[in-house]
Amino acid sequence: METRVRMDTPATGDSFNYRQGGLVVYGDDGNYVRLVSNSIFNTRQTEFGKQVSGQPDGAPSYGNMVVGPVGDATTLRIVHRVVDGEHRYTAYTSIDGRHFARGGTWTADLGSTPRIGLISLGGAGSTSTFEHLRVSTVRSTR
Repeated sequence: METRVRMDTPATGDSFNYRQGGLVVYGDDGNYVRLVSNSIFNTRQTEFGKQVSGQPDGAPSYGNMVVGPVGDATTLRIVHRVVDGEHRYTAYTSIDGRHFARGGTWTADLGSTPRIGLISLGGAGSTSTFEHLRVSTVRSTR
């Protein structure tokens, strides 16, 4: 799945913390992966995160990694593959829509019918503008 998002947060400044917009693959409120354009203090990043419920006490339930840079508009892509019965989600980002930086891969059990969507969150007064949402299926020839 892929989208191109524009955030109205300024390119610099730390008063817009955690304003974000992007993609989510959603099992439920405690189990999802998401790829967003995100403002964190005076940085602008693409963040690929995973939320997992049911962790032992003291264990983290959320993890994240940074993928590529953020542009005026940023293309975000999550590719899903099943390998030996394991669901793998890999992040890709691009500032020009043609050349992509490949990020990490999360494994996640999001149930038999996870939902996909666009998300915009982090504070009143911010806007995420999405140019498109594309969902496609690619078949392997192997």
